[in-house]
Formats: sequence, structure tokens, C-alpha cells
Amino acid sequence: MKPGDTYLTNDPWPGSGHLNDFVLVQPSFLDGKLVGMVSCTSHLVDLGGPGMGPGGSDVYD
Repeated sequence: MKPGDTYLTNDPWPGSGHLNDFVLVQPSFLDGKLVGMVSCTSHLVDLGGPGMGPGGSDVYD
């Protein structure tokens, strides 16, 4: 990680719970040393996929 890096994911396992939640994470540095992380989670209603339904068998459906 370096200053200026930003990470965005909607992976439900390391992220926040399900595909509609996006997590934005940015490392915070002081004098070149990593001192913390700043994050924001946003819930999106529609991701453009087929939606929720009983036919899904895994996270990729």
C-alpha cells in the first residue's frame, strides 16, 4: 500500500455482507508510515444483474 491508493470491492466475504454493498477503503499515512485505514460502505439498490431469486445457487448467480 502507498499514499493515494484506493480499494473498492463488493465481495461479500471480506467486505460488508452482500453484493449490493460496496466498500471503499483508503490507507492513511503519517510521515510515510501507515497509521490507519479510512473506509466507507454504500448500499446500491440495483447492480444491473438478474436480481434476487430462489434460482440462485451461489454468489455469482
